[in-house]
Amino acid sequence: MSQNYNSNFTKGIKQWTDYDVQIELMNQNIKSLREKRDNLGSKLTTYIQNNELTKTAFNFNDSRVVFRNEAKYSGLSYDFLYKCSQNYFGDAKKAQQFCQFVKNKRQKTYNACLKRNNKTK
Repeated sequence: MSQNYNSNFTKGIKQWTDYDVQIELMNQNIKSLREKRDNLGSKLTTYIQNNELTKTAFNFNDSRVVFRNEAKYSGLSYDFLYKCSQNYFGDAKKAQQFCQFVKNKRQKTYNACLKRNNKTK
């Protein structure tokens, strides 16, 4: 830092950066664990289905694992909204106007925050 800042402020910035780095590393670790869990889960659900164990509950220590077939919806994007509204209205221009109306009605808020960028060498 080229300017003279209050030492508590400088310590605070360093501590905030350290926390941000730790969070980034933990998130990478969590992502890896989630991928491993999901890959194993895929294998286990295939086994459960192939062996007709879908109505069985598996109890281990203090956990109970059950098979479920859950619905998962795709994201609600503007492209999807446009295609659906074009189909609904039967008119591309009305669909475009409707999508623009929805975009303009979104609530926008601003939050003051800090953002860390890695230094380039």
